[in-house]
Amino acid sequence: MLINDNPADFHGMRGAVCRIQLLLGDAMKILVNCLIMMVCLLALSPSVGYSGEISAATASEIATTAVSLNSATAKQLQILPGIGAVTADRIVAYRKAHGPFANVEDLLHVKGIGTQTLSKIRDRIVLN
Repeated sequence: MLINDNPADFHGMRGAVCRIQLLLGDAMKILVNCLIMMVCLLALSPSVGYSGEISAATASEIATTAVSLNSATAKQLQILPGIGAVTADRIVAYRKAHGPFANVEDLLHVKGIGTQTLSKIRDRIVLN
C-alpha cells in the first residue's frame, strides 16, 4: 500500500491520513490510496487531458490567424511558421529596444529572421 498501516506513524500529512484510515477501515484505505495516487498524477502531469493533437478547425484557425508584430507576446509569435521560442523572444526584445515596427521588413534586423523566414510569415503578420 502507499500509506503506512502503522497507527503509531502520525507524522504530518501522513499521520493525518493514517488517522483517517483507522477511522474508515480497510475498504476506505483502498479508496484513500487511489485518491492520493490520482492527486499525485495530476500534480506531476501538466498536460493531462491533452492528446497532443488539435482539431482540423483549430489548425485551420491557427494557420489563418494574423499576428500583430507590435503587440503580440512571444508565445503568440510562436504560432508563425519558422518562429520558435528564441526567435519570438528576440522579436519582443527588439520591439522593446527600438519601439514599434514601422514596416514588416524591419523584422530582418532581428537575429534569426532572414528573407526566407520573412517570406513564410509575411502574409500572417500585421503591424497594428
